Amino acid sequence: MRKPSRILVFSLSLVGGLYLLPVSAGLPAGMSSDYEYSIFRNDREIGRHIVRFEETSDGIKVDIEAQIRIKVAFITVFRLNHNASELWQGGQLVTMSALTKRNSKKAHVEVTARPGHLEVKTDKDVTSAPLDSVPTSFTKTNLWETVGDRPLVLLDTLTGQQQPSDFRAGGLVGLDLDGRTVDARYYSITRRDTGALTHEFWVDEAGNMMQTHLMTKDDQSIYYRFSGI
Repeated sequence: MRKPSRILVFSLSLVGGLYLLPVSAGLPAGMSSDYEYSIFRNDREIGRHIVRFEETSDGIKVDIEAQIRIKVAFITVFRLNHNASELWQGGQLVTMSALTKRNSKKAHVEVTARPGHLEVKTDKDVTSAPLDSVPTSFTKTNLWETVGDRPLVLLDTLTGQQQPSDFRAGGLVGLDLDGRTVDARYYSITRRDTGALTHEFWVDEAGNMMQTHLMTKDDQSIYYRFSGI
């Protein structure tokens, strides 16, 4: 059995943010659409992730809610709650407001599009990020239109930190989901500085994110699996 301190280190050191990874890869049909994901570690469900897209007069509004609980011997040793709201116009992030609670600690991230850059405010400082940065909510829908490889900057929506990365769009593969196989487009992201794999994505032909694989800094795997609309 792992010591509680090891689990806490693992939970807080995920590459790109624990909560904000897998969401719909395509624009929602109609006025609104909800997507729900189960979060797994070592084949054990540890949390849920819900994303709601809504068309408004200002653009596409995205609301995100997620929870994780990690237990040892039936005792909860780690809690994380995350709520965020984003506004997108024509594939461009306009604003984002996020609140993350890790056990008793809170962290805020506010992002606002400014001329030529994104202004990123956290509880510690104010920084600038490229306008085309990709939030780790992965709600930037035109990301999935990429053909081949391209560089990008990941913007961690839990911390406001930036990570230069490389994005690769692969071909169709067969994805096993609870005993059934679906055709899915495969994508991956690696760190620019080390070349280490950080994210894998499987997107079905309808544009829905079916599964995401996240590598942690200590080489553990987290999976987000689609559970319903």
